[in-house]
Amino acid sequence: MKKPFKIFFYIILAAVITAVSVAAAVYIKYQKIEKANFPPKYIKTTVKPSSGKVLLGETVYIDYTIKTPWDKKPVKLDVSPGRGSQVVGKIKFNKKETDWGYCIWQLKLRIQPFVNGKIPEGKAKLIVSPDINGKMCELNLTVPKVFSKKITLAKNKLNIASSMDDKAAASAKNNSYIYITAICIVLVIVLVYFFFIRKRKKKEKPQTSWDDALIKLHKLKENIKCKVLNPERSITVLTYIVRYYLEARFEIHASKQTTKEFLKDMESWKSPLSNRDRNFLKEFMVTADMVKFAKYNATEKQVVDAIERAEELVNKTIPREKNET
Repeated sequence: MKKPFKIFFYIILAAVITAVSVAAAVYIKYQKIEKANFPPKYIKTTVKPSSGKVLLGETVYIDYTIKTPWDKKPVKLDVSPGRGSQVVGKIKFNKKETDWGYCIWQLKLRIQPFVNGKIPEGKAKLIVSPDINGKMCELNLTVPKVFSKKITLAKNKLNIASSMDDKAAASAKNNSYIYITAICIVLVIVLVYFFFIRKRKKKEKPQTSWDDALIKLHKLKENIKCKVLNPERSITVLTYIVRYYLEARFEIHASKQTTKEFLKDMESWKSPLSNRDRNFLKEFMVTADMVKFAKYNATEKQVVDAIERAEELVNKTIPREKNET
């Protein structure tokens, strides 16, 4: 055998022996890890923003770093967030590092507060792939507490949904036709209903804007209690009822304005509403926009409370001479 071929043969032989040795070492290590049945370990939690303080409706980003042996990996994260908050988006599992005998994983969780004030700690349970006995491993984690600050509505500087993330905005835009169609159907049903009721009543006086608004608010309350409409669609319909009433009552073109323009008029010196009523409209319109655009999940009680407050607003703004007769 010639010398160059002999050298080449020894190099190949050495490479094969090395590869076999490494594979054997990995296999033996894997078997030892599997038999030892090491549990997953929690390393740390990272929160953004680090202070845990966000505006109402903003997103808190939580990253868990955990360590698992080679034979185990994260499968599922069951989350019970603190009262007054909700999980948004998908929970992601990313492998950050692989070392001798173990892997480092990063679990990405997003939560969103929907009430003001302190949001208490929540709980999370990580499910890890089964061990050698076929039993699923579990690791208990804590969802950090956060603080939700009330949205400040500064005069002439209102910017609704300025903190809405890009994905929520794109999703809301794609679904806008569905919402518009649903609103049109509901409004057509309401208008047709009241049209036939007026036809049946003889010698009835022309219906005033406040009477019309109160009838619609009463009907909307019945629909949500009877589960005809869900809370998210109900609060959208309620927005239109209030806007059209204010336009007819005070001639402010509320139905054609953006939320920002509408609330700006309400802040002006010539506003016909009291400070309490203007504050109600601010919070109500912000909540409505969060439902329509930021996928905020409203509850039935919140919508019913808003309807009752809207009824109070209408009753308070009926002309005095009409209210006394």
